[in-house]
Amino acid sequence: MIRTIIVWAKNHKLELFLLAAIVLISGFFRLYHVGGWMYLGADEGRDALVVQQIVRDHQLVALGPAASYNSSEFHTGPLYYYLIAPFFLLTNMSPAGGAWAVALSNVLATVMLYIIGRAFFSWRAGLMASFWFATSFVMVYYGRWMWNPNFMPLFTLITVYGLYKLSVLNTEHRRYYYYFYGMFLMVGLTTQIHGSALFALPAIVFLFWLIFRRSIRWWRYFIGLGIIAVTNIPLILHDFRHQGANTKAFWHLITQSSSAQAMSIGERFSRTFSAWRDFWYEALLHSHGRVILFALIVLSVGWLLWKMTAMARRRKWNVAVVILGLWLFVPFASFLFYKEFIAFHYFSLVYPLPFLLLAGALDSLSKRAWYRVSITLLAVALGTVQMFYSIQILRALPRDAQRTVVYAVTLEEMRSAVTFIAHDSQGQAYDYRSLPAVKYDNGYAYLFSLEQDRPSLSPTPLHYVIVEGHKAPQPDIYPAGYLTGQETFGHVTVFKFTGVPLQ
Repeated sequence: MIRTIIVWAKNHKLELFLLAAIVLISGFFRLYHVGGWMYLGADEGRDALVVQQIVRDHQLVALGPAASYNSSEFHTGPLYYYLIAPFFLLTNMSPAGGAWAVALSNVLATVMLYIIGRAFFSWRAGLMASFWFATSFVMVYYGRWMWNPNFMPLFTLITVYGLYKLSVLNTEHRRYYYYFYGMFLMVGLTTQIHGSALFALPAIVFLFWLIFRRSIRWWRYFIGLGIIAVTNIPLILHDFRHQGANTKAFWHLITQSSSAQAMSIGERFSRTFSAWRDFWYEALLHSHGRVILFALIVLSVGWLLWKMTAMARRRKWNVAVVILGLWLFVPFASFLFYKEFIAFHYFSLVYPLPFLLLAGALDSLSKRAWYRVSITLLAVALGTVQMFYSIQILRALPRDAQRTVVYAVTLEEMRSAVTFIAHDSQGQAYDYRSLPAVKYDNGYAYLFSLEQDRPSLSPTPLHYVIVEGHKAPQPDIYPAGYLTGQETFGHVTVFKFTGVPLQ
């Protein structure tokens, strides 16, 4: 296999050079100061505390993160925690380890997108799709911090490639059943990463199987289902010990959500269509140039519908078209039945899709030489403009920069504030509060847990208020007369009060 790769590399030097350049660009945007400049909010701090429980306290967990804004009781599997735990160990329990894990997974996703684009269409399509993914503002934005949805691009692309291989290999091929069982494994793993996969991915795989089903002995399917069960043993054991609590929470989420509003099918379609449109706008060109974006979306989806129509007319399945069609329409249909607010990261299952669809559409137009030149120029221009927007992320994250396009506070600033408080207290008992309330509570709780002098759990005469920005806390709660110190760390300010314990 290594010899085959070497021979291929010698025969595709330009292609390999361009791919290497794209990977370097992807790595630069995602890995540059990724640890210090990551976001550590409520969800991220919660996850860090769980990983600490696994690594430092040696207590295994059976549940992953909560799967929905509106349901803190239903959880996905714990795979995410075990994925980032080794990186915490490598970085001395710093949350930066989790950010490194996510960033590296997104760089690998860039390579996977090239591989899939090349397999589906051509090497040009693979390079275009990977280039746009590497430079997309929103993909860079989400690819730089520790959060479970941010692993989805890599896991989704591996699953998509597995589907492709299952359709093109004969059942007699010696590697066919590697992919067959690997597909069950990826379903079991990917559905643990985020709830968006839990709804749509099994449906995509099942419909794909209906279309491309092969003559496979029934017992192999039982082995496959057994693989899914094994990957979900922690969840199964948890439900067995807690009277099916997680399963009941899942059922409640999809059937009896308290905040759900009665909507007609037309209203559901309109809401879902608007959310999808906004996702595509943001994925390409950071929502700038809406007329151009609308034209690119129409081109991408129109091309797919045209290919699906041609496929139906000829009654001959096209693997790439079937996979792209299922990947587009099944998640869309699943959102029609979802009763709650559709957050942007719920599209994590389809993050790579706009780039792959557009690359396929443009590649189909590049049969003539002058078309290829025009499309190459368009692809380079689109990626270059996206790089201009993505570079704004890196420009906005240093301490002295204006935070207009990114989150307000970085891990580096939070860690500086915590270290200052631990040293400034000089061994005295102290407590603290972070503002805005709740937003950073878990993040600061984790960072303080790494200090030797930790805060008191009850009010003390010496306390600190950590504020996002520079505005002093409310004077009716924290009178200025009790203020005995103040220190600023970029976009975080620490106010020291003496004699006014927190209530």
